[in-house]
Amino acid sequence: MWYRRQSPSYLYRSTTLPDPSMEQRGLLSTRIPDSTTAYWTEVEDLDTSMAGEEVLVRGRVHLSRVTGKQCFLKLRHRYFSVQVLYAVDEKISKQMVKFIGACPKESIVDVQGVVAKAGVPIESCSQRNLELQGVTFHVVSEAEPQLPLQIDDAARPLDGTEGPVVNQDTRLNNRILD
Repeated sequence: MWYRRQSPSYLYRSTTLPDPSMEQRGLLSTRIPDSTTAYWTEVEDLDTSMAGEEVLVRGRVHLSRVTGKQCFLKLRHRYFSVQVLYAVDEKISKQMVKFIGACPKESIVDVQGVVAKAGVPIESCSQRNLELQGVTFHVVSEAEPQLPLQIDDAARPLDGTEGPVVNQDTRLNNRILD
């Protein structure tokens, strides 16, 4: 069955002008066609020699942070992560930045962006010397807004000195996440 899930309408509402980036974001249908002309790039294969190239990457939202007219997104695939930057301009609207910032952690997303060298090494990502300048953002599978445990909490040591600790029964009940 083909259908398009609808996002909350407040993310799409524009008070003055129509949103120019409406086609560059949204929720994809649950079934993707078998034949696709898109060339997917793995996060681990990204490097600085690809600077200026436009790539298509699929991964999980590890962290998203909206600051003014920008959104920083940490995209994770397997053991590798990359920072994606969305900034308001003629192609990306403020509504698109709000939509990306409201995307729940661990959602699977498709990101299209231009590879750019990072001015300062990004210490929180495995791909430290580059970032993606985001062009499009599509949610493939949206995660629940509140998961029973956060990946960061499960990775902490059990002594409890650094923050919340995930109990053993919670870990066993949610093995798929741990």
